[in-house]
Parts: sequence; C-alpha cells; structure tokens
Amino acid sequence: MEKFFKDCPEFLSSGDLVKLGLYPTTGALYFARRRGKSPNFIKIGRRIVYPKHSIIEFLECNMCKGRSQDIKTNKSNNENCTTHTKLNQKKTKGKIDER
Repeated sequence: MEKFFKDCPEFLSSGDLVKLGLYPTTGALYFARRRGKSPNFIKIGRRIVYPKHSIIEFLECNMCKGRSQDIKTNKSNNENCTTHTKLNQKKTKGKIDER
C-alpha cells in the first residue's frame, strides 16, 4: 500500500484524494468527513489536509477480503481497526454507527 503513495507529499488536500480516485468528488469527501467515514484530517483555518499515513491506515482498515469470509465469520473486516471506531464512538456519544 505504501508503494502506491511513495511519490505523494506528506499531506494531501481534498482535491488530491479525488485525483487519486479515492473519492469521486470533493463533495462526496465532505459528506464522508461529516459522517466520520473519511481518513483522519487536520484542519488549519479553513484548509483541510490529510496526512499520508492517515490515508494509508484508513484504506487498510477498510480493505475487503471477500464476502464469503465475512459471512462465515459473521464479522466485519475492520473490527480490529480501533482508530476509526473510536472516532465514530465519539461522534455518536458512545453508540457505534453500524452502517
């Protein structure tokens, strides 16, 4: 995964994530960010940047291994990813968003 991002700067903008194909539009990224379903970001004034390591971690946490494996184990692939689970718990006041 890190090989894909090796030529990228340490911080990427919303437009950069769209250019990489991670989101279709900056508007889609905005709504994902509001729902807590985007990589962790840093807000500096009105500007939002995404640290490269945060994007890599987000993609690894959301990696799919295959539907048949999910059905057999009856678990989500990203249950072991605690960073984004904690973020969702904070936004929903302790209730994990199961969407």
